[in-house]
Amino acid sequence: MDQKMNIRKALKTIAPPRVEKRMHVLEKHGDIREDPYYWLNERDSEEVISYLDAENEYLDTVFESLRSDQDSLFEEMVGRLNPNEKSVPYYKNGYYYRSIYQEGSEYQLYQRKKAGAEKWELLLNVNELAAETPFCHVLGLTISPDNRFLCYGIDTSGRQQYSLYIRDLLTDELLPEKMDNTAGYGIWAEDSKHLFYPSNNAQTLRTERILRHAIWTNPKIDKVAYHEKDDSYYVSIKKSRSGQYLLINSESRIASECQILSSNEPLGQFQCFLPRRDKHEYKVEHRLEHFYILSNDNAQSFELFSCRQSDIAPSSWKLIQKYQKGIQLQDFLLFDEFIVIQERSDGLTHFKILDERDGSSYYLPLKESVYVVDFEVNQEMNQRLFRYTYNSLTTPNCVYAYDLYSKQKTLLKQQEIFGGYDATKYTAQRIWAQTHDGIKIPVSIVFKNGYHQRKKKPLLLYGYGAYGISLDPIFSLSRLSLLDRGFAFAIAHIRGGQDMGRHWYETGKQQDKSNTFLDFISVGDYLVQHNWVSKNQLYAFGGSAGGLLIGNVMNARPDLWAGLIAAVPFVDVLTTMLDDTIPLTTGEYDEWGNPNEPFYYHLLKSYSPYDNVQDQPYPPLLITTGLHDAQVQYWEPAKWTAKLRDLPNHPAPVILHCNMEVGHGGPSGRFERFKETAMEYCFLLDLADCL
Repeated sequence: MDQKMNIRKALKTIAPPRVEKRMHVLEKHGDIREDPYYWLNERDSEEVISYLDAENEYLDTVFESLRSDQDSLFEEMVGRLNPNEKSVPYYKNGYYYRSIYQEGSEYQLYQRKKAGAEKWELLLNVNELAAETPFCHVLGLTISPDNRFLCYGIDTSGRQQYSLYIRDLLTDELLPEKMDNTAGYGIWAEDSKHLFYPSNNAQTLRTERILRHAIWTNPKIDKVAYHEKDDSYYVSIKKSRSGQYLLINSESRIASECQILSSNEPLGQFQCFLPRRDKHEYKVEHRLEHFYILSNDNAQSFELFSCRQSDIAPSSWKLIQKYQKGIQLQDFLLFDEFIVIQERSDGLTHFKILDERDGSSYYLPLKESVYVVDFEVNQEMNQRLFRYTYNSLTTPNCVYAYDLYSKQKTLLKQQEIFGGYDATKYTAQRIWAQTHDGIKIPVSIVFKNGYHQRKKKPLLLYGYGAYGISLDPIFSLSRLSLLDRGFAFAIAHIRGGQDMGRHWYETGKQQDKSNTFLDFISVGDYLVQHNWVSKNQLYAFGGSAGGLLIGNVMNARPDLWAGLIAAVPFVDVLTTMLDDTIPLTTGEYDEWGNPNEPFYYHLLKSYSPYDNVQDQPYPPLLITTGLHDAQVQYWEPAKWTAKLRDLPNHPAPVILHCNMEVGHGGPSGRFERFKETAMEYCFLLDLADCL
C-alpha cells in the first residue's frame, strides 16, 4: 500500500465491507418504511459480529499509513497527564478521603485517613478489580455512618448495569451479598445496617425501584421501598445534606416527585413530599428543622423556597429567591448560615452567596469572560469553606476553597500539564451568531495565537443540543493537540441545551426540534462568512444526541462540512422510539415526542438521519459506536453506515469503528480512552492536511 496514502484517497480506493440487504417492512399509522439493514440488530448473531469485525479491519486498513501519526498523538496526549495524580482530600465524619493514580495504572486507588493521622489506608484498588476484564467502571463509593462499611458499584459490560458490593473495612473482607442490576450506588440509613439502592429493569434498564437491603442477608429477600410504575419516570435516592432524611426522587423530562423518610427509621414508609403534576419539577433539601425546595411551579427558570418540616404544604412555603428574567436557578448548597445558589445567565454559570445572618447577598467574583464553575465536594454543612471548581478553554481545572466568613479564596490545586503549558499562548473568545429566526447563538472559540495569520484555518465545531444539557466551555488536555497543529475549536451553544436558560431548552425539543439543527448550521455559516475558518476547512463533531445533530446537518448541508465525526450517534430515531423494548425509550417521549401519536411519528420521520439519507455528495464521515451501548444501540450507526455507502450515484465515504468491549461512555481506563480520541484527531488532521 502507498505509504503516503491519506484518508481521502484510501476511502476512494479501498473497498469497504459489503452488507447484505434483507428487506424488512415497518408500518405505522398507514405509513410504510422498508429497512433492508434491520437484521443488524441481532446482537448475538455470529454474522453480525463478523460484519462488525470486518468494519474494524476496514478502518485499520484505511488508517494504515497514518498509524504512526495516531500513535504519536496518543503518546502526546497521555504524556500530559500527571502519572501520580491525586485529588484534593475532603473531610467527612472524622476522616479525610482522596483518590490517587499510581504511575502506569489505568485506574484509581481510593484512600482515607483519620483526621490528625498521617498514614492513608486503602479503601479500594480499582486496578485489581479490572485485572480480569477489558471494561471496568466503578462508582458510587459510600461509607456507612459508623465508618465501617464501604458500598460500591461495578459495571464490567459497559451497559451501565452495576453490581453492588459491600466491604467490611474493619476486617477488610467482602460481605457475601451482591446486588445485581443496579444504578451503581447505595445510600446508608443512620443505623449503618440498612442500605437503600436503585434497581434497574433487566430489559429496559429503566431505574424503577428502590430496594432496602439489610447487611449479611440474601439480596433475594430485599424489600421494595418504592416502585415507580410510570415508565416515563426514573428513580434515584440520596441522603439530605443534614443526614436526617432519605429522599427518593422520581423524575421525567418535565416533572418530578419526592418521597421522604427519616434516615433513623429505615423500616418506615416513605411519604410523598408533594404529589407530581405535569410540568412541575422540584428538588428538596433539608437543614435543621426546615426543608428547602427548588421549584419551577410558577417560574420556568425556578425559584427557591423554604418551609418548616412540620408544615410542608405549599401554602406555607417561604420565598427565598424569586424568579428573575434571564436567570436560571440550577442548584443550591446549604451551609449553617449561608446558601450558595448556582445560577446561569448569558450562557455562563455564577455563584450567588446568600448570607442568612443579615439577609445580604453577592456574587462570587470570577476572572475570565468565558469559563466554567461548579460545586466541588462539600460534604458537611458546618464548615466555613465552600469548595468549587473553575476552568476555562485556556485554564486547566482548579479547585478553590472560599471562606464564606472572611470572603477569602485559596487555590487548593490546579491541574498539572506535564511537558509544560503556557496559557498565554492561547486565546478564548465568546462571539454571537444570528440564526434563521433572528435569535443570537453564543459560540465559544479557542485557538492558538497566530491562528488568524495562517493561510489555512481549519476549525472544529462541536454541538449537542438536547435534554437541557448545557455545553460549558471546559478545558481539554487532549484538545491541545488540535490547537497546536493549527485548528481552532468552537462550541455552538444551540437550543435544545439549557445554555441560555430554560426557554433555550423548551424551544429546541419536540415540535421545535428543528431549531437545534438550524442553529448549528447558522453558526457554521457565520464562522465561514466572518473568516473564522477557511473555505472547505470547517469540520464538525457530535456524540449521542449530538450524533443526531451531525446526521441531520449532514443531510441538510453536506456542502458546509469538510469532514464529520459522529460518536455513538442516535440516528435511527423513528424506529428506536417506536420500540419500547429498547432500553431507555419510554423515558424519552417528553424529549422527542411519542411516535405512537401520528403527529410525532411524522415529526420524527422528518428529521431522523437514517430515514432522510439522500443520494448526494457527502463529506468524509467517521462513526464510532460500542457493541454494548445501552443508550444508543450499536445497530443504529451500523445501519446508517451501510445505507450511506449504498447510494447509487454518490456512495458516502464512511468509516465505522465499533469497540467490541465497551458501551456508550467508551473505554473505562485512564489512558485507554485517549486511543479513540487520537483516532478521531488523526482523521481530522489528515483531512485538513495538518499532520
